[in-house]
Amino acid sequence: PERADKLNDAAFAIGETASVHYGSIYALVNKTRIALAAGDPAQAVQFAVEAANRVRARDTLTLVREEQVLYWEYCALQAVGQDGWPSLADAHRRLMIAAERIESPAMRQSFLEAVPLHRLIKALYCDQTAA
Repeated sequence: PERADKLNDAAFAIGETASVHYGSIYALVNKTRIALAAGDPAQAVQFAVEAANRVRARDTLTLVREEQVLYWEYCALQAVGQDGWPSLADAHRRLMIAAERIESPAMRQSFLEAVPLHRLIKALYCDQTAA
């Protein structure tokens, strides 16, 4: 984890120098995951919220894996007992918009069901909306 954290610090710094900060966002997501694995959910929330706020500020649906950023915000918030529902709902909304752009029904189905994270987001969303 320590080496991964140092590499993410470097990725974040590189991302911050670019005009598009995708590298920074992904570094923050990775730092979220590292903090959760290290048992520091409060730190994870800080990283996750910053990454998600950067995604929301763009609101363009051009960032690859926006749903992943928002999913990890959901996980971090849940880990500290906060309501992660808005993050999960946003991840699901963006996932469904991306799916609607896929013309082929078979490819759309594959996008939603064959990608483990997409399948998980859908399942969590359905579970929470059914409750």
